[in-house]
Amino acid sequence: MYSIGSHLGCGGPFAFELDWTAPTQADLQEFQTNRVNFIQLFDYLEAVRHLSASIELYNADEFWFEPLRRSDFRASNLISERFVFEERQHYSLVSP
Repeated sequence: MYSIGSHLGCGGPFAFELDWTAPTQADLQEFQTNRVNFIQLFDYLEAVRHLSASIELYNADEFWFEPLRRSDFRASNLISERFVFEERQHYSLVSP
């Protein structure tokens, strides 16, 4: 298991949700910076998916808590503009 952080060293930017109704210039800048993390994670998952029979992701500030939900997940979800990781969500990577 690996802990994957963002450009800030934590997972916070993976959960940043933009207020699409009235984004400020600062929000848009933060959003663009955070999207780079998603693209880099996508590239990483695409590069290593052949190394393991299964890849799972879990997003939680307190990772020792049980997940609230489990769902299948495609790496391509990461490059969707509105995708964010939900807190305490367990994701199982499935083929494209």
